[in-house]
Amino acid sequence: MAAHKLLLVDDEVVGLEIMKDLLESSGYQIETAQSGTEALEKFSPEIDLIVLDVMLPGMDGYEVAEQVRSHATHGDVPIIFLTALKSEEDKGKAIKAGASDFVTKPVDIEDMEKRIAHLLEKVD
Repeated sequence: MAAHKLLLVDDEVVGLEIMKDLLESSGYQIETAQSGTEALEKFSPEIDLIVLDVMLPGMDGYEVAEQVRSHATHGDVPIIFLTALKSEEDKGKAIKAGASDFVTKPVDIEDMEKRIAHLLEKVD
């Protein structure tokens, strides 16, 4: 079976590159985007999971998730929100927008890998 393809979306370039490198070393194919608009342009049926920051320039992560969820054939792709926001209100907004999981920064990469693997098991 081919490696799972993940879309990482974050406007913080350093964090994005670190996570990309770590997840690639775990065997995932990684596509990156630095804005909501770019994320939607790169979203396709080949994407198996999205790791999505909430705070993005222009279109925020909630809006990106809502647009992904409205996709006719691939709207059920798992979405992990990754954000510095920690309030229950933020978590509620993420769930309402279609989050499969919610992780706060700074990220524990081992925990993130477990969460990704768990969600990907459900789609296999």
